[in-house]
Amino acid sequence: MNKSTDLTKKKQTLRDKKKENTRSEILKAAHKFLLDKHFNDISVENIAEEAFISRTTIYHYFQNKDEIFFGLGIELLKEENDFNENNFPNDMTGYEQVLYLSERIFKVFSDMVGFTIAREWFNRINFTDLFPVEEMHEEIVESLGTIKYNELIENFKQPYLIKFYVQMLRIGELWIRAVSNGKKDKTIETDMGVEQIVHFLFVLICGVMNETSLRKSTLVRVQMDYEMIMQHTLALITTFLKTK
Repeated sequence: MNKSTDLTKKKQTLRDKKKENTRSEILKAAHKFLLDKHFNDISVENIAEEAFISRTTIYHYFQNKDEIFFGLGIELLKEENDFNENNFPNDMTGYEQVLYLSERIFKVFSDMVGFTIAREWFNRINFTDLFPVEEMHEEIVESLGTIKYNELIENFKQPYLIKFYVQMLRIGELWIRAVSNGKKDKTIETDMGVEQIVHFLFVLICGVMNETSLRKSTLVRVQMDYEMIMQHTLALITTFLKTK
C-alpha cells in the first residue's frame, strides 16, 4: 500500500467518524428534549441548537423531525434487543424469563423516551394510512434480512416506520419464546394462548408505564415511587401467569 492510498483511507475514516459523531449528537439532543417534552413541542431548530450544528446540517442525516425521533427509537430498541438476544436467560423457567423481560422493560425504559416513541408509532399506524401494518406484516416477517426487505425499506416513503416495526417484532419474538417455554415447562398456567398472553402483558406494562408518566406529582404525594410500582406490577403478572 502506497502512502497516497493510506492517506486517502485515513481521511475517509476520519470523515466517517465525524459523520457518525454528528449523527450521534443529533440523536442525543432529541433524547434530551423527549425527557420532558412532546414530539409536537420540539422543532428541528431546537435539536440543531442543542447539538451545536446548523438546521441545514441535520438534513444531511435525517429527512425530517420524524426520522430523527424514530431513528432514536430504532437505536434504543435495537440495543435492548441485541442485549436480550445475547444474554437470554436460558437456564430460567419460562415463567422466570417472562418476569425477567418485564423487569427489563421497566428498568431500561424508565426515562420513558423509548416508550414515548413506541406510543407515537402506534398513534401513526392507528390513525393514519401511512403504514398498513396488518397488510404488510407477513411480507416483512418473511423477508427479514433479504434483498426483498432492503428494497421494501428503500421504496417506502417512511422507511423508518418499517425499521422501527422490525425492532418491535424482535421484542415480540423474545416474549413469545419466553411464554412458549413457560407453557412447555408448565410454569405458566393460564389457559390463554401464547400470543394472547404476550399482547396482554404488553398492554398491562405499557398501560402502567403510561399512567406512571402522567401521574408523577400525584404518585409523589402518596409516596409511591417507580420501583414500588414496578414490583407491584410484577406481582400482578405473577398472579396472571399462575391462574388458570
